[in-house]
Amino acid sequence: MDFSKPLSTDDLQELEKMFRGLATFNSSDGGWLPASSIPELVKTMGYSRTEEQVLAYQEHFQTYHGGVLTLKEFLEVAATLHKTRLFAKEYASKFDTNGSGFISAEEYAMLMTVLVKHDPRLPKKSFEEFLAEADTNQDGKVSLEECSQWIEENLDGSSLGSAGDLGTLDDLE
Repeated sequence: MDFSKPLSTDDLQELEKMFRGLATFNSSDGGWLPASSIPELVKTMGYSRTEEQVLAYQEHFQTYHGGVLTLKEFLEVAATLHKTRLFAKEYASKFDTNGSGFISAEEYAMLMTVLVKHDPRLPKKSFEEFLAEADTNQDGKVSLEECSQWIEENLDGSSLGSAGDLGTLDDLE
């Protein structure tokens, strides 16, 4: 599967089958996997990530999502992997824990922890630097849209998730 291009309906159905096919899949509440299954899921789907990246995803879901990755969340994120801005917006919206539509300093810290591991090309900036650069309408806040735009610009608009771009998980067994 080529994660550098938009996934087709067939691709998403195939990913759903992979998700449901893992031994740790739980069918309650729409379906979910324990966070500890994320390395196996990433390997099964052929998504090329480093061990550090996969462990960061696992830690994120363990810490901020009650130790589970739901099928719904998985498919939403998978559908955005081909386009940096979509991926960033999807992730940013999940870190908007108070539902305000804006990224607070605390939410930014959580978001950047995951995104920098996901794509190390993203510059590590303080919240103040981020606010100064990303707040394009100068209202003193960073909206989800401004956040995703800033991420895209700081990655030169490149795609995330190209096959073979960051190593493999063969040593994660």
